[in-house]
Amino acid sequence: MAEPFRTDISRRSFLKYSAGTTAAGAFLGIAGCSSGTPSSSGSNVLKPRPDGDITWFSYQGYVSPKIIAAFEKTYKVKVNQAFYTNVEGMVQKVASGISYDLITTNSAYDKQLIANGLLRSFDPASIKNFDQIIPYFAKAPYDDGRLRYTTPYGYGPAGIAYQKGKATVTGSWSDLWNNPGAKGKIYVLDQQDETLGMSLILDHASPNSGQAAQVTAAVNNLLKLKPSLGGISSDIPTIMDTGEAWMTHAWAGSVYQALLKLNGKNDWDFEWPKEGLSMGCDTLSVGTHAKSPGTALLLMQYLLEPENSHTNTLYTGYSNGTQQGEAAYRELTKAYPFLILPDSNLNTAQWRQAPTGTRLTLWNQQWSRFIG
Repeated sequence: MAEPFRTDISRRSFLKYSAGTTAAGAFLGIAGCSSGTPSSSGSNVLKPRPDGDITWFSYQGYVSPKIIAAFEKTYKVKVNQAFYTNVEGMVQKVASGISYDLITTNSAYDKQLIANGLLRSFDPASIKNFDQIIPYFAKAPYDDGRLRYTTPYGYGPAGIAYQKGKATVTGSWSDLWNNPGAKGKIYVLDQQDETLGMSLILDHASPNSGQAAQVTAAVNNLLKLKPSLGGISSDIPTIMDTGEAWMTHAWAGSVYQALLKLNGKNDWDFEWPKEGLSMGCDTLSVGTHAKSPGTALLLMQYLLEPENSHTNTLYTGYSNGTQQGEAAYRELTKAYPFLILPDSNLNTAQWRQAPTGTRLTLWNQQWSRFIG
């Protein structure tokens, strides 16, 4: 009897596009709908300084408690935490005008959040250790002006994890399609931007394509793959641990978390496909409606300090785009060097952008063909 086809929408992904992408994307397609406006010059430019307690809106368990405790003790402030489970929820609540001080934002949405006046700007020259950010993230296209709105916080692109001896790999995304012996044991992520973007990249198209022919062809490819799939899931640790997956489209960070607990960890390997990767990054931002924006920016600065960056990366398990964070990630994954993203793959990765307008409609229509 064939195993049931899994369609899990359960993982707390640090780059999560949920089934509610429609609502978030629709909001972001309407510029200027927020009453807030970003500060941009003169005395209005934000500076890091303690000016009261803050609320940090983020994913649960996404910061080292030791860092928060040390920050509170040093600056005599309280860091309250509020949580969301997906980007859609973050966008909707931030847009509603709730006075979050620090927000874990997302690179795919940052340009739209900025355009809608939902984030506060700051002068990077006023941030100690801003030079700790590696050039790839310091000059990222989602935030590359003279004034900035974000600092990088966590990233981990998707590649392919596979059990050695049970799957044949060639360093290509097409390996997912070309392993008939693993039929029913192959998985792809349940996130629209990741899986549709992966199929577009395989066709040498942009992972942000809005061309109907390209997006339709990418979904047609996924439909050809679907009979070989065991499911569509982002619960990477579970499908690896139970043996449900022999080969899976997966974030490197999720694979690392799985390998920590897996008895047969030496049976697994990971490949970064040669056609290219799509890139997304969690970012930190100060909300326009922040009550204590100085403290929020101060915490952003504090997290960039080399020692804190190192500590936080060891806690979260994700690279964070800083020199010490990258060093910590290499330390963290020294037993699994295949999870370290080569510079060549990083420099050719394409940044994801949240779909809006006609592209959002096209993507949702086509994606429904695959998951339906």
